[in-house]
Amino acid sequence: MSKRLMVVALMTTLSILSACQAAGKNPDNVKIPIIQPTADTSLCHNKAYPQEAPKFEDISADQLVGEADGIKIYDRVEGSGTPPKIEDMVTVNYTGWLDDGCIFDSSYSRGTASDLILVS
Repeated sequence: MSKRLMVVALMTTLSILSACQAAGKNPDNVKIPIIQPTADTSLCHNKAYPQEAPKFEDISADQLVGEADGIKIYDRVEGSGTPPKIEDMVTVNYTGWLDDGCIFDSSYSRGTASDLILVS
């Protein structure tokens, strides 16, 4: 092997080894802050919500039905007749609020009831 080729091979090997060494070790005790997500208030539909529609503050927690950490339901007006079954189509007016009162969806804002298929 020529001297020049040997020097190039040695330099290449040293470069590779030093690049691998540069990564170093991760520290043992690193505190990573936990950031709690917050709702983007620009996505709230409160400004477009009609005055005559149900208000978040008019519904108390004891009127809500559902899991403590899940979706809760409040029926303002219960229909009459046979209760719907899974896969039935129902027509409803609804408002979806986050815990802070932010409206994320509402048929009232669209001005028309929504047709929904019940699924399990």
